[in-house]
Amino acid sequence: MGLIASVNAPQPREDCETLDIELTDDVLSNLDDYLIQDGEVVLNDAIARKNRSYARQQLAKQYLEATDFYLVRQVETGADVPQEVLSKRETARALLVTQLPD
Repeated sequence: MGLIASVNAPQPREDCETLDIELTDDVLSNLDDYLIQDGEVVLNDAIARKNRSYARQQLAKQYLEATDFYLVRQVETGADVPQEVLSKRETARALLVTQLPD
């Protein structure tokens, strides 16, 4: 069992094996989620879950950063923040809090 080190780029290392197999678009776009086992490409569930969790965290952070201006505008001008934005920000914060390291 091993990680996919590269695609269409031979590796000169002795600990790497070259396989002549076709990879699906999903595998090619998510190489870190897959392993090679007995010459077959298999999804590594643990890695895939970790990568999806990380991606959700990044999206939550990006959403909070992208909508910070609503709160600044509210403080500076008194303009209301749309309820949808407040709800999504609450969801994003909750996701980030549950993902905090121990």
